[in-house]
Amino acid sequence: MLTLQRASHLVAFALTTTLVSVVSAASADSQVVEPPRLWSLAVKVVNPEYPVAARRSRLHGQGVLVGDVNFDTGDVKSVRMEKSTGSTILDQAALTAFGQWKFKPRTIRKFRTPIDFTTTPRI
Repeated sequence: MLTLQRASHLVAFALTTTLVSVVSAASADSQVVEPPRLWSLAVKVVNPEYPVAARRSRLHGQGVLVGDVNFDTGDVKSVRMEKSTGSTILDQAALTAFGQWKFKPRTIRKFRTPIDFTTTPRI
């Protein structure tokens, strides 16, 4: 769980991420990888920004992203919303961030991750 302190809100992102297909160079067998192994495969992680307009409107939502990774380079080739957060602005923030991720070369072909945008008023 990543927590960011912002002016009058506590912003929390649940970045529990599951890979749905990890293929090693030595084996073509697929296996599901969950944190903390996920973090050992990522060499660049960009956390989603909670857009100011979304915070002001108190938008929140949970969704699921699916991404394709270039096996040879580890670059994310594409990412899409498998399940929308219910807000276009939150979906776009998640897609922009996860599109910038990078993984160790020759370790992953596809990932799947839930995302949770929530705000909690500061007490």
